[in-house]
Amino acid sequence: MRRAAPLFARATMHTSQSLPHISLPPVPGIAWPTPAETAVVTQTTARISALAAAQWRADACAARETVPQPARRGGAAPSPRLLAQWRPGAWTGAQRRLAAPTTEVLQTRQGPFINSHAEQHLVMLWAPVGQRSPRVERWPSHAFLCGANGLGLDEAVLAQVPENKAFWWLPDGLDLVDWALACELMLRQHDLLRPFQVSALRALLAGEAKTASAPPPAPDG
Repeated sequence: MRRAAPLFARATMHTSQSLPHISLPPVPGIAWPTPAETAVVTQTTARISALAAAQWRADACAARETVPQPARRGGAAPSPRLLAQWRPGAWTGAQRRLAAPTTEVLQTRQGPFINSHAEQHLVMLWAPVGQRSPRVERWPSHAFLCGANGLGLDEAVLAQVPENKAFWWLPDGLDLVDWALACELMLRQHDLLRPFQVSALRALLAGEAKTASAPPPAPDG
């Protein structure tokens, strides 16, 4: 890349019998990068982004291979508070994967900056209500986003539950949760969310609205 001309030059002061005056030389223009130089920066940024994404995938695979993932729904629990089967007095929770891990390259004054985002989950929690069976109201006791999965997700949820209470995940496939409501509750906290989280919530909300407005399947026969 060619060297830009200096922005400042030495001023010359002339004196005479009258008041002194200063002659300033003209300020040279800024040398902007050529199209070829811009193309090099763009290609370098793309390679950095691809490398970061590959490293993220490699780290995720290594974590799955080295860290045993607990069976959060029906297997042995890694914490005594995390239940495999519901019992009276336990908090209930549901989670939905909101966004996959992503990597973006931001252009800053200091140059390209790589910003990586962990996998995002939308979580809803309900305080215990019934004593004979788990009861899930439409409005949750708490809703939040969590950038973790597996054991990290369990630990993040247990941190939101009172210390003297157990916790149980709703089994997959149960149509008991209003995810559209969960998205709306989170979007009310727009100022606390990152742009990629807002986009993912709006996409899920649109998908839920489309599913709700779809006509029911025709009966067979």
